[in-house]
Amino acid sequence: MAGSGVLTSDTGSLPLSGGPGWVGGGSAAPATAQQKELPLQSSLVHVGVAAVLLAGFFVLRGREGRGGLEMHTSLELVSTTLAIVSGALALVRFFSKRQIIFLLIGTGLLGTGILDGVHTVLTSSLGHDPSEPGFMDLSAWTWMASRLFLGVFFYLSWVVWRWERWQVTPPGMIDEARVFVAGGTALAVVLLVFLLMPSPQAYYPEFVITRPAELIALFFFFLAMAGYLGKGAWRTELVDHWLVIALIMGVFSQLYMAFS
Repeated sequence: MAGSGVLTSDTGSLPLSGGPGWVGGGSAAPATAQQKELPLQSSLVHVGVAAVLLAGFFVLRGREGRGGLEMHTSLELVSTTLAIVSGALALVRFFSKRQIIFLLIGTGLLGTGILDGVHTVLTSSLGHDPSEPGFMDLSAWTWMASRLFLGVFFYLSWVVWRWERWQVTPPGMIDEARVFVAGGTALAVVLLVFLLMPSPQAYYPEFVITRPAELIALFFFFLAMAGYLGKGAWRTELVDHWLVIALIMGVFSQLYMAFS
């Protein structure tokens, strides 16, 4: 929500403006007592979120959820809206601060919102009949596509940060035009695949991991999470703190779906 200075989506919440102890972007502020406490607080929050999600994985695994097509469509509409709004806010931050991380995150969220919208339409009553053969496979693949798109762009945002730190990226090599073209091309390819080709098998009930393709997106979320944890900026910067939380949630969401 923009009014509170927080970028919110189904991937988590990213503060867009500072509060006490904010040191990301703009002019540096002197350390305060609250800022000094941030590393411990952040660590406890990260561990707590991971612990709750891990416990939920074991408690909820194997249980059947209740809901219908209408509920699924409603939830996906909310997810689509949040992703697009969050992506737009991230790009506003990029164009105001010219921080490349927000360009990649914003592009990833916008693309995710578009893919979520396609998933919503294809799996709604307007798209396909749930009783049709291959409907479950289509639903699984179109959902995973948006997660993979987002996970890759989160990971790329960390990779570009590393390049900038090592000074291996020439000035102007990574700009909004190149990122938008790359993101748009990837998005177009994914959409053409789903619209023109039949969906391959996504569910393997005979395996322990019933949806193994979900591990691909999990891999990129995990790489991004490990990268941002190693970056260490979550100790002082609220953006990185909330981004780590979003990535932890992304890792566990893929873990849930892989065993669903």
